[in-house]
Amino acid sequence: MATETQNKNEFENKMGDKVNYYQKLILEYYEPKLQFYLEQTNLLKQELEQFNELREKIFLIQENNLVKLKTQVEIGPNYYVQAIIEDTTKIFVNVGLGFHVEFTLPEALKFIDKKTQLISNKMNKIHAQTMDIQATIKLIYFAIEEALKLPEKKKSQIIF
Repeated sequence: MATETQNKNEFENKMGDKVNYYQKLILEYYEPKLQFYLEQTNLLKQELEQFNELREKIFLIQENNLVKLKTQVEIGPNYYVQAIIEDTTKIFVNVGLGFHVEFTLPEALKFIDKKTQLISNKMNKIHAQTMDIQATIKLIYFAIEEALKLPEKKKSQIIF
């Protein structure tokens, strides 16, 4: 009888250790990874919005045949200065890594189309990775929950 109680206590300790291990795995590995992917998605969404806004402004310039443009340029957080664009036939576009390239408006539109497609593809990949991580987390929690619900006879059959 004493060995049966001792075996039960050992099993419960092992089960508790396994549960703690998997909870720690989720908290220290999967949750930070998930958070990273969500942050990357938000950054990509912002970049996509900026390119879409630029595309709309280029269309506005082309549709209205604007040669000269008066605008406000942000030089810091909520600090704007008035600017006059003398020649609207060309535009500087941030192509990444701090590099700006001078494009004609049609060239800029082609670049924006390619860049937005790349961003969308990257967002789709990150979304798939995010879904995989979320599914893994749910699966681990479900397995833990099921393992803790099982009657004593069934728990001995569990292999983590």
